[in-house]
Amino acid sequence: MPAPPRLAFVDLETSGLSPGADRITEIGVVTVDDGGVEEWTTLVHPGRDLTERSRFFNGITSDELAGAVHQLDGPVVQHGAHFLRSAH
Repeated sequence: MPAPPRLAFVDLETSGLSPGADRITEIGVVTVDDGGVEEWTTLVHPGRDLTERSRFFNGITSDELAGAVHQLDGPVVQHGAHFLRSAH
């Protein structure tokens, strides 16, 4: 019997709800296959202070973002994730 496919679930936290105006603040990926589950996450500094509303919804603070990367390194390949376009 062939092994089940490897699945990747991607989650983005953002500084708001507008892809044209807001930025990514966290990227999380969970991969699942017959070998188990792997998780990866990174914070991304949006280049501006977070609003109180943003902190309320995603729980990420400006202090946590202080040491985060200020941009994504390398190319981003996406399909249907409009926030990824504004990350560079």
